[in-house]
Amino acid sequence: GEGVWRRPSANHSGFGQVRAYRPSCRSYDIDFADAPPQTIPARLLMPVFWHSEEPEDDLRAALTQHAAEVARLRKAELANERCRGVVTLGLAKGAHVQYKDSKDGGKTKQDILTITDYCPITQTYSASASAGALVDKAKARAISSESFDIRIVDVAEVVPVFWEAEDPELEAEKALAAHEEEAQRQQEAEACRRELQDGMLSLPVGLPVRLLRPVREEEPQNLFGERRSWGQWLRKLGKSQPWRAVDEIAFVAGSDGDGTYRLAFVPVGGRALKFLE
Repeated sequence: GEGVWRRPSANHSGFGQVRAYRPSCRSYDIDFADAPPQTIPARLLMPVFWHSEEPEDDLRAALTQHAAEVARLRKAELANERCRGVVTLGLAKGAHVQYKDSKDGGKTKQDILTITDYCPITQTYSASASAGALVDKAKARAISSESFDIRIVDVAEVVPVFWEAEDPELEAEKALAAHEEEAQRQQEAEACRRELQDGMLSLPVGLPVRLLRPVREEEPQNLFGERRSWGQWLRKLGKSQPWRAVDEIAFVAGSDGDGTYRLAFVPVGGRALKFLE
């Protein structure tokens, strides 16, 4: 069957050790003594108790753990559905998300991403594509040396998932509450923006602004000499483009005192959080 051809070779015994468990795809990462590790569906694996001192006790424990995991995954499915299409904003650091559009079957679209930062200015998350293994931290340090791929994703591109939550229902409640709180904060921020007059003067360096009309980008002048400053640092992050579009986000890098501002623009795919830390 399929389990046979998933072995590293035709002559391989098929025995290996669990390296990590991936609840989102019901699979395990398996270490083989003489072959690279593979991700194999749980339905193609069977535990063995050859080295167990109490095989019957260990079998009962495995069956109990399996039943508990089946129940937890049912709760996770319900939590995922509850938040799908509803929760997009304010997800906390450490929350897990998945791309909304995963119909193409591509590996990238199936990845579970871990939120590392949320930027309310650009409405993006910084997220790491990690192994997504449900193992304790000590074991994770011992078995995993995978590098983490940091991605910048729009809040509208991902949905929260709770495959790895110990209590999916509780985590879904937290995500819903965080979304409502952030949505309310954004409404208040927009109301404050509408009260402002166009052409505000004396805005502080580092303040984020939104363009009301297209502007042509000019080569910035170094007015600070060799002295390091907010404006000097921000301008270096800008990516040269002929025109900047309406609604594009920028940061005040300085003023020449003539009613104009020097602006630093967020690089494409950049993290606005860098400017706020």
